[in-house]
Amino acid sequence: MAVKQLLLPLTATEALPDEPRADAPDAPDAPDAPRPPPAAPPRVPKSKRLCRAIQATMGEHVRVVLTDNRATLISQSVRGEHEHTVRIHQMFLDGGDALYADLAAYLGRGDKRAGARIDAYIADNEHILRHHVKALPAGAAQGRVHDLAPLYAQLNARYFKNQVKADITWGKQGKSRRRRRHTITLGSYDERADRITVHPALDQTFVPELAVARVVHHEMLHAVFPPEVTKSGRRLVHGPIFQKAEALFEGAQEADKWLDLHLDRLLSNR
Repeated sequence: MAVKQLLLPLTATEALPDEPRADAPDAPDAPDAPRPPPAAPPRVPKSKRLCRAIQATMGEHVRVVLTDNRATLISQSVRGEHEHTVRIHQMFLDGGDALYADLAAYLGRGDKRAGARIDAYIADNEHILRHHVKALPAGAAQGRVHDLAPLYAQLNARYFKNQVKADITWGKQGKSRRRRRHTITLGSYDERADRITVHPALDQTFVPELAVARVVHHEMLHAVFPPEVTKSGRRLVHGPIFQKAEALFEGAQEADKWLDLHLDRLLSNR
């Protein structure tokens, strides 16, 4: 409980005491200066987390290569005693650490349960791989709720000076599964087909256009900025130039916050 002390001005005849009275309350300590918040841990890229998971199970000598080969999603080759290469489709990057561990267990030990979970993930993300070599049918960008064509045109004019020529389409709804998935790939860009595919989970009445635009803008950036390869051979899908351009999207924080808050609902409606 705080104690209030009444302070009266001294008169001319009063003198200040030489020492404080024994029963006088001590002066309150000065409040501590606010401490700065702890620095956020550095964000580890998905590609690096996947590589660490593979090497933790299979050995540090294993070389991990990300591909966009739709015919062979996962493969490995061994040449000699020290040349072991694992090739993994980049669609798995959005699967998270649990999927990375399954990939490591499947490739390293032939774990059948891990393989079944990988198969389920592929089935849930077939829209990324399916029919990209065929011409799109008329109205492929027209969803039940959101029409991607005018949205794409607006973004192209505003952020890309109408230089992006990629096709855009809604993905096809995958088969419903009893087991709940914990990840979702909201969009993808196929470089060889020059085509953007948006997950149909975003084509719902509760999804704001800003969230859809955020995903489309991200995939349009992939059409402009291909992955960078560092001197060490590391493949950067979202390099510094990409991230700088992505930050220009107006409403990025609002859209990202909405997507984070509604992830569970998007997963349940996939």
